[in-house]
Amino acid sequence: KISTAREWMGSITSDRDAAVSGLTGRQASLIPVQIRVGSNTYLMRLVQDRVMTPLLMQMALFSAIDSSERSVGGQTYSVRGQLDFEGGPVRIDDVYSGDVGVAVIASAGVASPIAFAFQSGFDALKLKSVSLDVAPVERRSQQQVVDLIAARTVRPGEDVELTVVLAGQNGQETSRRVKYRVPVGTEAGTLNFTIADATSTNVIEFQSAVGTPQRSPQQVLSLLNGLRSNTKAYVRVWRAEPSYTVEGRDIPDPPPSLAMLLTRAQAGSPNLVNTRGAKVAELEVPGAPGFVVTGTKTIQVEVKE
Repeated sequence: KISTAREWMGSITSDRDAAVSGLTGRQASLIPVQIRVGSNTYLMRLVQDRVMTPLLMQMALFSAIDSSERSVGGQTYSVRGQLDFEGGPVRIDDVYSGDVGVAVIASAGVASPIAFAFQSGFDALKLKSVSLDVAPVERRSQQQVVDLIAARTVRPGEDVELTVVLAGQNGQETSRRVKYRVPVGTEAGTLNFTIADATSTNVIEFQSAVGTPQRSPQQVLSLLNGLRSNTKAYVRVWRAEPSYTVEGRDIPDPPPSLAMLLTRAQAGSPNLVNTRGAKVAELEVPGAPGFVVTGTKTIQVEVKE
């Protein structure tokens, strides 16, 4: 085995039990990676490979964090940056907090979108560069959704004021207020408001899209950039009505003629009809800066004529 790197000779193309083969004078396709952890900056290059690149990216980020930060005890990592693919960029903006293994979770969170993009099979999704900025804080920074408060009835054209109660460390509670205007002409009935963290919201919104083959690089990038940041909570306004998924996109409460066609197509696609209701709107509720928001709660408001 080579123990000391000297001048550039070429690239290894095959590593077998009997021998190692390669081509002299050929440079391997490498991905420049820059990781900043606090005041330390790490520069490295990763191989361009559908299987190895996500694994190596996870190892690189974990090693960069582990080399300068503690592994046990209250810790929070704010990870921001960008993954530059040939087809376009993917933004990274998440916070990871806990007492044990936080660096492992953070590194897996960055490697997952790379793995999804590479496994889609598009040549236009080769990774050009990675730039990450990790801001460490030696304490847990988490907020839990404990309540969602609103009036019980509303009329079309009126505002529903939602009060979100978040609990932090030592039981300290903070509240956020957001408004949703019920459109004029909304039918009478029950309107559901579900506030949830980013993980729950992403599962609800993208569970069908992940299981559907992506048709273009732009569709893959749109899905990845549509993932919610876990620094906020998200209020999903919805009704208990049929909603259909076509090519990974929801069609909530379609007209009867279109609903009939989509229902007939269900035999060829068992996942066409989803059971999470018809989404009407979505509202963002920001948490405290640098905090992870977790938890979910649902309330109902009656729309009166």
